Parts: sequence; C-alpha cells; structure tokens
Amino acid sequence: MYNVMVVDDDYLVRQRVISSIESMNLELKICAEAETGTMALELFEQYHPQIVIMDINIPQINGIDVAKTMIRNNEDINIVIITGFGTIDFAKEAIRNGMVDFLLKPINQDELAETLQRIKSNLEKK
Repeated sequence: MYNVMVVDDDYLVRQRVISSIESMNLELKICAEAETGTMALELFEQYHPQIVIMDINIPQINGIDVAKTMIRNNEDINIVIITGFGTIDFAKEAIRNGMVDFLLKPINQDELAETLQRIKSNLEKK
C-alpha cells in the first residue's frame, strides 16, 4: 500500500480527488490532505507519502516551490501537479523539476487513474 497526499486550497477539489482515488482500488491510501504550501511541507515531513497530488496555485508557497523542496528532501517522491491554469510553460517547469505528471482541472478520472497506475507500477519495480 502506498501513501498519497492531496494538496489543493479548494476543499471540493480535494474531496473529489480523494474520492476518485478511493474508488480506483489501486491499493493507495490517503495519508494527508493540505490546503496551503506550508501545511503540505509539514504533513510531508510527518507522513512521508510516496505520491503527492498538488495544485500549483496554493496559498503561502506555490505548488512548484513546494514540489522542489519535497524532491530535494526525497528524490523518490512522485508528484503530480494539477491546475486550472494549464500552460506549456507550467508543464515544462513541472517536468524539468522532477514532477511525474501535469493534469488539468477539472480532473479527468480516467487520466488520474492512468497516471496513478503508472506511478504505482514504477514504485513496485523499485
């Protein structure tokens, strides 16, 4: 079982992502959820999730900077960036900085499932 943390300042988005993951039967456990960058970093240190699904536009510290810090502290972390403001520049920056995928809101459940299955397969290979 792999731990997942969901980070988004919008409660309803977090709940939709969480319920989608729980319905996928991928043996993934939601270990934490956060609404700010600061909270995300604190919970990351506390729970050590293998997968983080995070919005770019979150209060206090943006998602890209939070992701960079997480990767610096744990190179094996798998971060999926989600955003309603999808641009090629955001996608390039996310991939360049070690995030594993970039999904646009509203989140397509099939696309999320495919991404999580790929991450889970990679984790199992390690």
